[in-house]
Amino acid sequence: MNIQNDPAMQALLGAYAQAERTPGSKKSNLIDAFLWTIGKGYWLPGDRLPTERQFVDALPVSLGTVQSAFRRLTESGLVVRKAGVGTHVQNASERDGEKWFLRFLNDSGDGLLPSDILHADITETIADGPWQAFLGQCPSFIRINRIISIGGQFSACARVYLDGTLYRPLLDFDLAVIGQLHIRHILQDRFNVPTLSRRTRIRFLRLDAEIAAALDKPAGSNAIALDVSSFTLGEQPLCFQRFIIPENEFALDVKGD
Repeated sequence: MNIQNDPAMQALLGAYAQAERTPGSKKSNLIDAFLWTIGKGYWLPGDRLPTERQFVDALPVSLGTVQSAFRRLTESGLVVRKAGVGTHVQNASERDGEKWFLRFLNDSGDGLLPSDILHADITETIADGPWQAFLGQCPSFIRINRIISIGGQFSACARVYLDGTLYRPLLDFDLAVIGQLHIRHILQDRFNVPTLSRRTRIRFLRLDAEIAAALDKPAGSNAIALDVSSFTLGEQPLCFQRFIIPENEFALDVKGD
């Protein structure tokens, strides 16, 4: 590749040189530079990226560093890598397989129950909870609330909490958009903030009156909560998700997301 004639690689070189002036590993600096380049529109969704060897030839990094950085970007869903095809920036049309962490196996165990959004709303709240411990002392939080039917067998609740100061524009979004898109895609596509890693914890709880009514369950009945803490650049807290799942007879597939 002749980087002298390639604006995207020139931009990447400049962004990497800037990242090198701050503390951080070569891998994290390369990830930061790549994300900045995408954010500025040098590579668009669907664009094919240079090969690993071309990145090594253009940048002062090893092949191992490039491979490690792109593994992280692939895990985060920002790029897609296919043997014989290459690496390209993820396109929204390739995201249909995402099932909100609520992947329940059907009776035969050879497929997933479909999930459908029954209700979605978004509000600003000052309510306390584990999201506050994760996101910090924000003046308020933006809460996206979804009720999801799992194969028509039962319903689950999915809630997302974000810093109310940073993400207040979400309050003006079309609920049809809020309801159907995964939060990581909204944050990446609309705010240029990528989700780079997650931590998931499971706890048991009893349904309060509000959620029990939404799920058509008795108040106080047993449920589990999947608490998902997501991080962005520099391992900074990004959003807190809580999936509330009532007792049911189906197996939950917890393999990757």
